[in-house]
Amino acid sequence: MANIAANRIGAQLDLAGPAFAVCAEEASGSVALDLAVRALRAGEIDAAVVGAVDLSDEPVHRAAAAELGSTAQPADAAVILVVKRLADARADGDPVFALVGPQVGSGRPDLVIGDGGDFDPADLLGAPHAARGLLAVASAALALRHRALPRSGQGAAPWPTATTADAVTGVLGAAPHRVRLRAADAEPWSPVPAPEVRVYSAADLPDVLTGSARLAVVGDQLPSARRWLIEGGPRPAGVAFRAAPLGGDTAFVYTKGSAAYPGMGADLMLAFPILADMDGVDLAAWAYRGDGRPADSLAQILGVGYLARLHTRISREVLGIRPDASIGYSSGESAALVALGVWNDPTALAADARASELFTHELGGELRAVRRYWSRTGIVGDQWAGFVVAADAEQVRAMVRDEIGVHLTAICAPGTCVIAGERQACEAFVKRLEPGACVRIDYDLVAHAPEVAEVRDRWHALHRRPCATVPGIRFYRGPPPTGTTRTRNRQPTRSPNRR
Repeated sequence: MANIAANRIGAQLDLAGPAFAVCAEEASGSVALDLAVRALRAGEIDAAVVGAVDLSDEPVHRAAAAELGSTAQPADAAVILVVKRLADARADGDPVFALVGPQVGSGRPDLVIGDGGDFDPADLLGAPHAARGLLAVASAALALRHRALPRSGQGAAPWPTATTADAVTGVLGAAPHRVRLRAADAEPWSPVPAPEVRVYSAADLPDVLTGSARLAVVGDQLPSARRWLIEGGPRPAGVAFRAAPLGGDTAFVYTKGSAAYPGMGADLMLAFPILADMDGVDLAAWAYRGDGRPADSLAQILGVGYLARLHTRISREVLGIRPDASIGYSSGESAALVALGVWNDPTALAADARASELFTHELGGELRAVRRYWSRTGIVGDQWAGFVVAADAEQVRAMVRDEIGVHLTAICAPGTCVIAGERQACEAFVKRLEPGACVRIDYDLVAHAPEVAEVRDRWHALHRRPCATVPGIRFYRGPPPTGTTRTRNRQPTRSPNRR
């Protein structure tokens, strides 16, 4: 009876060649895919329509599944794939979602989709029995297409390096069925349609009100933008206007490792999978896999540094923004040098940083260097702590002058600074400030404090790296106590011929 339906579909679509049904329980659709691939490789057909449909969310099937001990929630589904030889698909201008093969067993896949895998669509959509296998194949193809790992109950996780996936289908009374897929064309992914951006240009404000102006509008905010320009009031979200072009230079600003947070950069990586697939991409993987927490402060720094490079590529290659200057804040100084091409060895830099133990054992972790400094200077304690303080920096500087083990380590902005040092001393110090004026920093690393001098030579050796000249960009570093310094048109580092 099933063959009748297959033949009638083929006739209705005016398809030549064989039309038949496959019965292999949950693997029916994926076995049909195997047969189609075999026929294509043998040259028996030029294309195949492979489909699987099951309306199993009904009382009879639920009772049968329960009797067999199945705990999966039955579901209805229809999945259809079009399969061609790659050369034919390219010649026809078809989008290629994934490639089938090589055979399972040729190396470990990056992703496993389906029964017992990294993601099982049945957990999200239910188990559509005969369509379950092809549903896993379609999910795996989409995962590779978007370089992403689907997740139940939360957004997809970026996986820019994913090149292979196995679609696994558990089968009643038989071994699981597997289909190996390989990545083809990458496609951006966004959970919502990308908003349209309209930009208008004219000489002055009257022209903007008649429909042509220096006005940028995201989405459907044009009526709101007109009202705002005429009547005033709060500027609508997604609207920007200037009466004249911006003057001055453009600087890219790079933050430090403590700016890291779970899930950081995930949407950007999904939206720009090709740009995201660069050296060091796994350095940020902790942010969107597992519990989203880094193993240590070095992982935070390296993850933020990778995302700094991604932001830089998007700004320069997609948006066409050319920086005249770079401003680095703390470890953002190193991030800037890598992102803008002064240092071209991000993978080696990450490996050297970890091997040095500066971040993981000396200035972080068990704080070996810090403990040596404290022992020599008579400071009692065994833990480091830092706080962002909402207070005038000069006032805080005066307050910590006579404190033992407490330092003003950074000035973030007018009225905001950072104090850090021995934990108990810092906790006692912040109690002297206004209630609610400070926030503890979740960052296990000592920086910008006298204790760092214990490892001065090793620190300099790590950061003395081969350098490339980057014309046209001024590199600024964080200010010393008496102001800001800069290096014009070259990197603020050591000789390009030495490490």
